[in-house]
Amino acid sequence: MAQYHAKSLTKNTTGRRRAAHKKKKYEIGGNWIETKLGPDRKTTVRTLGGHRKTELFATTFANVTGKDGKIVKTKITGVLEHADNPHFVRRLTITKGCVISTELGKVKVTSRPGQDGVVNGVLLS
Repeated sequence: MAQYHAKSLTKNTTGRRRAAHKKKKYEIGGNWIETKLGPDRKTTVRTLGGHRKTELFATTFANVTGKDGKIVKTKITGVLEHADNPHFVRRLTITKGCVISTELGKVKVTSRPGQDGVVNGVLLS
């Protein structure tokens, strides 16, 4: 089901606010893409203005920037920490800010995989 991102018709004081207009298509938000650890699955979606987003549903690789600034494509072995929700670790969900383990070591994810279509990260150890 689509999300509706317009101003609420209920005020903080529990009063009612008059609607300035009906619901518009540009106020519809997309569903959250839960990027998992697994075989690669992605799709491309058209967004407002004819632009494109690549939604990543599952992946096994990440682009890791090391201390020397070089970028290496490496295999993801697991999800270690998640500040947003501790259950994401159990469900192997990858989002921005989570710490994943790779063949190079611990990596903090800096991209938004559900919208960027790729997992980028910075080497921590």
